[in-house]
Amino acid sequence: HSPLPDTDSTRIGHPSLPRSGHPFRRCESLIITRPAATTKMRNPPAGIVHGSKSKMLRGVIGWRWRARLLTMIPSLYILTFQLQKDLSVHRATFGANRRRIILPDSESCEMTERQVDEIQLHVFGWRRAEPLQTLLGQLQISNYSGWEFQVPLFIHLDGGSYSMVNDVVDTFRWTHGEIHRDFLSRNVGLRDMWLTSLGIAAREAGNNTLMIVFEDDMIVSTDYFQWTLAMIDAYGKNVHCRNSNLMGFSLSPISVNELRKPFKKWTCQSIFERKEYVYLSNLPSSWGAAYWSDRWTEFVKFARVRAKPPYYDIEYESKVTTTVYDNLQLTPYQLYIPDSRSNVWPKSWKRFMIDWMYARGLVMLYPCLPGNRGLASTTALSGEHVPTTNVDNPTIANLETLLAPEVSLGFLLQPFSHLSVVGLHLESTTLENLALVGHKFLHDLRYCANCDALLRVWAPPNTKFTQKQTSICAPDLYSSVATITRHRSLSRKSSQLSQRFLLYEPQYGGNNQLIAIVEAMSWARALDRTLVIPPVFLPRVSDYTQPFPDWPATEKIIKLLNVDGKGLYEPIGFKEWTTQKPKVTRILQISRDALFDKRTTRLTDILSTHELRGIPTINLRHLFGDGSRYTVDDVKQLLGGCDDQVMTFDGMFF
Repeated sequence: HSPLPDTDSTRIGHPSLPRSGHPFRRCESLIITRPAATTKMRNPPAGIVHGSKSKMLRGVIGWRWRARLLTMIPSLYILTFQLQKDLSVHRATFGANRRRIILPDSESCEMTERQVDEIQLHVFGWRRAEPLQTLLGQLQISNYSGWEFQVPLFIHLDGGSYSMVNDVVDTFRWTHGEIHRDFLSRNVGLRDMWLTSLGIAAREAGNNTLMIVFEDDMIVSTDYFQWTLAMIDAYGKNVHCRNSNLMGFSLSPISVNELRKPFKKWTCQSIFERKEYVYLSNLPSSWGAAYWSDRWTEFVKFARVRAKPPYYDIEYESKVTTTVYDNLQLTPYQLYIPDSRSNVWPKSWKRFMIDWMYARGLVMLYPCLPGNRGLASTTALSGEHVPTTNVDNPTIANLETLLAPEVSLGFLLQPFSHLSVVGLHLESTTLENLALVGHKFLHDLRYCANCDALLRVWAPPNTKFTQKQTSICAPDLYSSVATITRHRSLSRKSSQLSQRFLLYEPQYGGNNQLIAIVEAMSWARALDRTLVIPPVFLPRVSDYTQPFPDWPATEKIIKLLNVDGKGLYEPIGFKEWTTQKPKVTRILQISRDALFDKRTTRLTDILSTHELRGIPTINLRHLFGDGSRYTVDDVKQLLGGCDDQVMTFDGMFF
């Protein structure tokens, strides 16, 4: 082959070695041959052309390391051949002795059952009798087929409501479940009703209830519940399928950028290149919003701290009489969300939800239907946050009167990780970018005086801020509620252990396994983790059955590689490492699908004891599937914030 050029070692990933004509035709014979001079690599790496001196960056280990590795391979083959010569190798399909249970993640829930505790309806009202009656009537005649349980209705009236409003509530008959009438004895305002009344309902409902909230100036499509069921089936069928960063679903579309002046109309069709039916945003919804009870309970705990001095000036707010909010100073500047008008909104629960979702990188799911229609809409009647009624208010959306079957059945809905994302100002972005921006915001709050109590409820559990660069944990963005709950529980138990490990599954043939070892060392160094080196299986991993009479020793492999140990814990062999009773909470999929060899899960199956049986898998291939796109800094940024005691990958060969 052409000479290997010198390159920097700043890129992640590398091309596969050719599967035919490689230097080791049969590892058992240990005969080293070279292909004919005219033979070319079947899949030459990008940027490397035969006879060229291109210095295209490719792979953390770099071509220099590859050349060094090629000189090591004969010795490694001889070493591992000697280590395993007495082992009984059975050419059999792996898995005959143990079946691995894989819990479904948010991408693989088609065959699972819908398991939602309850779907509740909540209506907030005060002094609007006719609009409230219209809304209740629309809810009553809506289509609730496909849901075999009752749909309880909660009507919350603020204190001081008119008698005619009370009569509307008292005489209304709800035929789809129980009705709960909540008449407050004193006037508390809309913000406190959202936080208190809905907070109590969420706490009593448990962790897997969907609460759909309407204010009394809203209108709703008769198909709103069918849309909700379609969203549940696609993105929240159960706690194993619901993404842990999903606050809920919005029935109303986003139609205006309300966080920056001058206000501008906006439609989802104006920004997305492909046809979308739903999309994600970290802008919360208040008109026809469906929030998950566990996410709402977390938010209320934060809001109770956020809405008190010294983080919010309640006394100053009570004296506000103007409708021009631009110069209001309700909160310290250190807590300002960048370039957001929500910083000056008085008497608003939504401003705190914006704070919460922005810093946490949380999202809501919005409809993107033709004509920017919605399943619910405000009528923008004058009230606490709307100075005057305006029928031309851009926030008013047309209702979807006939939901297309292919949408309601989920045929046209993308997997969660493939959905388009927009930020607070409706610019196109990614889940990773939202998380990074939010983490940096919280990271900077460390310098805010007296913000420690707020930071404890604002930052995600187990978050550790350091002086180093801002890092997030990308797997958390794609983990289900069940996975993240279990992961955090096990992480707390192992938090006293300072040492963190990196484990990966060996794959394919011997030369690929050896390249993966060096690649994994680079990842371990970047993430400040101890590498667990797996055995080298010859001629290839899939030729071995489980269990083994003994594990091949790895000390000589570690010694032979003799890498620069700077910034790297001393690697440890798999057999020795298992005696420490490690806690594997999830497996991260980053490597490509096998083309010529059956994928194996040998090491993680060994770890699937009764306590760890059913290790969930998180698909990150859209981030790392092509390793050449990511630098060492990118890996640190996307994975450096993970608190996994054992960061486990499905492979290290890209």
